[in-house]
Amino acid sequence: MFRLRQITRRQLCRAGFVLGCLSPLLALTIWGTYRHSPVHGQSEQWSLRQALGVRVGFSTIAHPRPGTVRYNDLVLADAETGKPIATCRQAEYRRSALKGDDRLTLSDLTIEPDGLAGCHALLQRVLRRERGTNVNLTLAIDSITIADRNTAETWTASGVIHASDEESAARFVIGPQNSEDPSADAGATTDRISLRFARDHSTGTPTDKWELHSGDDGVPCSWLTAIVGDLPGLNNSRLHGSIWVRDAAAGQIAVRGRLTDVNLAAIVRPYFGHFIEGNVEVEFAKPAHFQNGRIVEMRGTVIGGAGRLGRSLLAAASTALGCQAKYESSNEVFAYDRLAFEFFIDAQGRMAIVGIPERGRPLISNQAGLGLLFEPRTQPQPAVNLARAIAIANAPSVPATPQAALVLSRLPTATPVMASRIVPDAPAPSATRRR
Repeated sequence: MFRLRQITRRQLCRAGFVLGCLSPLLALTIWGTYRHSPVHGQSEQWSLRQALGVRVGFSTIAHPRPGTVRYNDLVLADAETGKPIATCRQAEYRRSALKGDDRLTLSDLTIEPDGLAGCHALLQRVLRRERGTNVNLTLAIDSITIADRNTAETWTASGVIHASDEESAARFVIGPQNSEDPSADAGATTDRISLRFARDHSTGTPTDKWELHSGDDGVPCSWLTAIVGDLPGLNNSRLHGSIWVRDAAAGQIAVRGRLTDVNLAAIVRPYFGHFIEGNVEVEFAKPAHFQNGRIVEMRGTVIGGAGRLGRSLLAAASTALGCQAKYESSNEVFAYDRLAFEFFIDAQGRMAIVGIPERGRPLISNQAGLGLLFEPRTQPQPAVNLARAIAIANAPSVPATPQAALVLSRLPTATPVMASRIVPDAPAPSATRRR
């Protein structure tokens, strides 16, 4: 064992103190100062903006535990316009130390009016992952308020986001605000909304698909515009049922259930000029199918209470659809007490409209119970006749008007361009077979 000189021992002790005590203390001081400095907040904002593709703001940031970051007063906004998408009182992200699920907890989340489209775009960005990137994230929201132009509804929600080489998927369950765990199986409980979004990577061309299942209270149709685009006249309606989208790019959509509070004036008057007022409920007897915005097949019922309609609509239904209209007065507007009929449109472009509950009953009756409009004399008929009726034209062919073009763009592609013949062998709705 060699002996060190006293000066050497002093130098070694000083070096040990600097390396073992002073340097870690200095590093921790610098690290702590940085974590509480505006520079760290700006860096986190930039990282989140790059990762999420939206503008991000928050009041404070904290790291309460290793692997956990907490943002207070989080704000998300559109990257281009700066329009608010959502605000959150507190967001906490916990990264799993071992292989497992990361967890995101949101408190008092509010989605701003028109913010659902931004949330959907953000989710699509998350699901479009590079191959080989696996994600397992559990989401918990204690209070989520979804606001639109007219109302705001508050819920609780939970979800799971999973990404692998075969599929990236996100599933959300939204329940009443007093529900402790909206994701838990509840047997007969039907007050929860279920949403699932997926991007399939198993084929050469990735495809987006999603599905929605509403609870008893239904889903506001204004929510759906964030995903499927504008739904004219349905902003105040609710869907009680399910939607399946097998290929979003191809517009392959199936809808089952019923639409409530459908405002006829909002659908007809701004686009086609006919006067009509009243609300109806539309129920699909079996799933209605759509392709790229066109009807493929649809069968259902329309039932409504009191309302008003104009003479021009009665005349158009009589001329273009062959309905029997009975009105003797010279009034331009007629009050009605009941509107009810069954209908179908098939892939061959055939259509039938029949009264409920038995054949021959008025489609529309007045307050005295007398019929104003009866079902067409010949059933079925080309669905293209709807374009003639709705476009305020009495020509034997389809008028070249924007209103007619709008209707034709929604009808089956097999619909004939001329409404000149009746197809005699099409099936009729169930009401036509009742006695």
